[in-house]
Amino acid sequence: MSHSIPPFEIARWIAGYLSKSLDLEEQAKLDRWRQASPAHEALFQKLCNEQRLLRYAEQRSWFDEAKGWQQLQSRIHKQQRRHHLLNQIANVAAALLLPLLWSALSPQLHSPTPIPVAHPPVVHSSITPGSAQALLTLEDGRTLPLNSSTDTLLTQASSTTIRLDSAQLTYKHTAHATQVQLPTAWNSIQTPKGGEYRLTLSDGTRVYLNAMSTLRFPVAFDEATRTVELSGEAYFEVSHSGQPFVVKTQLMEVEVMGTSFNLSAYPDEMSHTTLVTGSVKVSAPKAGTRLLLPSQQASLSPNGGTLKIKRVDTDCFTAWTQGKILFKDERLDEMMKQLSRWYDMEVRFSDPSLQALRFGCHLNRYADITPFVGLLEQTGKVSVKIEGHQILIAPPTTPPKRQLK
Repeated sequence: MSHSIPPFEIARWIAGYLSKSLDLEEQAKLDRWRQASPAHEALFQKLCNEQRLLRYAEQRSWFDEAKGWQQLQSRIHKQQRRHHLLNQIANVAAALLLPLLWSALSPQLHSPTPIPVAHPPVVHSSITPGSAQALLTLEDGRTLPLNSSTDTLLTQASSTTIRLDSAQLTYKHTAHATQVQLPTAWNSIQTPKGGEYRLTLSDGTRVYLNAMSTLRFPVAFDEATRTVELSGEAYFEVSHSGQPFVVKTQLMEVEVMGTSFNLSAYPDEMSHTTLVTGSVKVSAPKAGTRLLLPSQQASLSPNGGTLKIKRVDTDCFTAWTQGKILFKDERLDEMMKQLSRWYDMEVRFSDPSLQALRFGCHLNRYADITPFVGLLEQTGKVSVKIEGHQILIAPPTTPPKRQLK
């Protein structure tokens, strides 16, 4: 509760959160404080609002003339892109953020007037987040369910050991040069709705598999090209081995040497390749081939067409791998589509025009859906009703109050 935790300590956690310097223990404390009450979560979202941070920084800049802060402001004004403010702030020491947050946080926590919070949505049963779960299918057709309690060691093709440990699957190639070369064996791993899983391929490449996704991969890569097949969404951290690494989807093919990128390729949806580090080559039939640089994204519609390249905030597309939900100026129907996969829920709109509303938010991926719904209702733009595993989004019963940021 805010009365038992010094406001400066809360400000320090939020500063660390914005500067991406929190350790696991501090992150857990911040999460518990946010989840303690809707008022805490509403205050957190308000303090992390980009426009608010900039406004406080400008008001208080005369207290601190540090060169680093001046350079930060200069970069912000030069770029004229305020939606990148948090990324810029992340490069500044948390000490510069503490006075800013303290000035905003302290009055609110000590104010005798409680923060106005919208009435909570009608909830008949909690919609809980997904978990580490998947199904592994071996070359011979055997299937193994994977979850957080799995702990198994297998040997496949007499040369590869498979460690099923906690929430991760690890392949390790142990073949000797004297062994007879066997035909390549392929496995596949599939996550259900409300599932995620991590695996390490035989070459050391790490893959984070999101909900409702399937990855087909060789038990051990040969000496030519490393190739895998993806349906759904995955984040890849490709190991440097000198061999090209190729990810094939229904619509496109992505080739890398050693890099990190996110690839979303769900059936009947736009496909997106988002590059975090390194470089990738994206190819598609009739769309040609394009080379991506860090922070660029290549998109392709379900019907093919041309590859559209644009710069993006990569955090929006990789936050899920770090236990976060991050949306910036996103259509509500797209937000709910992504959330429905993770929370294993159905979403209905009573008015189709509500689907085009745009919002932004930053939430804990492992919390239940209630905090998100509460923030959504606080905007006053929609009303939300939860029944079982269904969410109904309808027009608001009161005028809009605030933005979801």
